[in-house]
Amino acid sequence: WIENILAAKKSNKRAKPKHFIEFYENLVEFWQSCNQLLANHQLLEEVKQLAKVKPNCLANEKHLLTYFPYQLKTKELLDPVNVIKQIFKGNKLIKAQQTLNELIRASLNNNYTVEKLSDIITLYSHIKKLMAVCWLIHERVITKNSLSSINYSNSLTSFALTAPSLFITKEAKDPFLVVEGFFNFTNLSGYRAELQKSYISAITEEVSHESPSTLLFIHDQYVSLIQAGYLIVSKNLKYISKADKNNGITFGKWLLNVRNRQVKEGKIELSDEKVHVLNMQERTNPIVYCKEILTLENVIKLRSTLKAWLYAGLSNQSSTANYETINSFEFYLILQKLTEAFYLIITANAEEPVYS
Repeated sequence: WIENILAAKKSNKRAKPKHFIEFYENLVEFWQSCNQLLANHQLLEEVKQLAKVKPNCLANEKHLLTYFPYQLKTKELLDPVNVIKQIFKGNKLIKAQQTLNELIRASLNNNYTVEKLSDIITLYSHIKKLMAVCWLIHERVITKNSLSSINYSNSLTSFALTAPSLFITKEAKDPFLVVEGFFNFTNLSGYRAELQKSYISAITEEVSHESPSTLLFIHDQYVSLIQAGYLIVSKNLKYISKADKNNGITFGKWLLNVRNRQVKEGKIELSDEKVHVLNMQERTNPIVYCKEILTLENVIKLRSTLKAWLYAGLSNQSSTANYETINSFEFYLILQKLTEAFYLIITANAEEPVYS
């Protein structure tokens, strides 16, 4: 809402005036509540002591909380109440209310000219920071989620912000089902070809992807693979081949049978279905590579770069150069390596000699 006003963009046509009013009223109430907390010195001191944490607690919170405010500095994370004091230093309540009033007028009138953008920018910055520290206080003092013991068997909690949707119960319990679904779509050479198209459209400003729907599908496929991989390494799961579907054979065996048939029919070359990017050590133990790459912090970066690739690939006027969190070529290699690693895991012990 505020970013659109700062960028002089018109409001979304689907946004109704009542939505702006509701959000405005919530912000005013939120701002006033923080100011009232500061006025109650006894309560403020109690909250301050309960909300303060030691540096070693932050690592745990990154796993425990469904949202962790990475944008805050370490000293702000350790003592969030002090941040509220700094924001309200100099009795800024009246000034904030005046600026919020101007914001709502600008939202309801596209012809309204904001006079003091600097005030809005300052308020915007303060609101974002205030929400972040109040969330921390809420999780430490009210719900006490920050005090919970880390349970890596429930990695969905810490992963909530890194994917647009969580798996159904069956997939969350056995994320290898998602990996099998990933390879049910196409083979190694197929994913290599699609990744190359996505990579070129992402890094080349004047080139967009030839098929937006395919680009979106491949994006979603890798979101699912990364999410499943994160759950697998967090829970330290092992792949157990089950011959209870695919005509009584394991999925890995079925996958190789499809490959072998396509090789014999001349549709693909056997060499195209071999591992190309993983080094020899990584090929010997692919799950170790997955554990090194799929840490929570890395997964967040991978998801962010995937989104950057999607946006750049849908446009012929942008590239990932200005907003990628991982170098595009490095990211290109990581996706190829993850694809190969899980392919090796799924097809382990199912390989038989094939002659093209």
